[in-house]
Amino acid sequence: MPTNPGPTSDSLHAATRWQWAAVTIIGLGSVVGGIALIEWNWPLFWTAVGFMVAGVLLAWRLHIMDAVSVWSPPPEPTAPHTTTPPR
Repeated sequence: MPTNPGPTSDSLHAATRWQWAAVTIIGLGSVVGGIALIEWNWPLFWTAVGFMVAGVLLAWRLHIMDAVSVWSPPPEPTAPHTTTPPR
């Protein structure tokens, strides 16, 4: 299994700047493609699809799915809930 190249900060996200760039390319391609559909601009639409495909290939090459967020469930309550419902 490929390994993640490492986090860029101490945050919960372990994604690198290049992985965020791939996400940005995919997102901008989606927005531009949506606008192109509204405007009936087919060359722009297919250009946006090309950008989205390029972003997906870049994300795949950078193993973006290995850079998952660290998540843990919330702690269990120590005492039962004691508030009364409103009347």
